[in-house]
Amino acid sequence: MIRTYHPIYTPPKWWERILVHPMENVLAILAIAFGAVTAASIPLGNFQPSASMADMPWPLVAICAGFVGIGGVTSVIGLHWHDSQAINRAWGIERTGWILSAGGFFVYAIAVAISYPNSVFSWLVPAGLGIASSLRAISLLVIWLVARRKLGVK
Repeated sequence: MIRTYHPIYTPPKWWERILVHPMENVLAILAIAFGAVTAASIPLGNFQPSASMADMPWPLVAICAGFVGIGGVTSVIGLHWHDSQAINRAWGIERTGWILSAGGFFVYAIAVAISYPNSVFSWLVPAGLGIASSLRAISLLVIWLVARRKLGVK
C-alpha cells in the first residue's frame, strides 16, 4: 500500500509546503539570490559575484540575472499558492518560473563554458541548476497531464 502525504492544514501552511518540497524551495531561493546578486553587480561595476562573469558583457549578465531571479520568485509564488481550488494555476505559475530559471542558468552556463572551457565547475554548477529547473518544469507538466486525464478533461 502506497502512503501519500496529507497536510495537517487545508490549505497547507507555508512550512508544510517547505517540508513537502524542500529541494524546490532551496533551488528557488538559490535562483532568487543568484539573480539579485548578479543584478546588483551591474550598477556597481567593480563588484563581480564570480570571476567568470568579469568578461561577460553587461547585457548578457542582465538577461541571466533577470531570467533566473524572476524565475525564482515566480517558482516560490507557485510553490506557495494558497488557492487549493485552482491547483492547476499554481502548477502553471511554478512551471513558468522553472522555465525562466532554467533559461537563465543555461545561458550563464553556456557563456561561461565558451569563455572558460577548462573551468569545469564554473559552468557545470549553473548547468546542473538549469537541468534541475528543467526537470521540475517537466514533472509539473506530467503531473498536470495526469490530473487532467484522471478528471476526464480533454
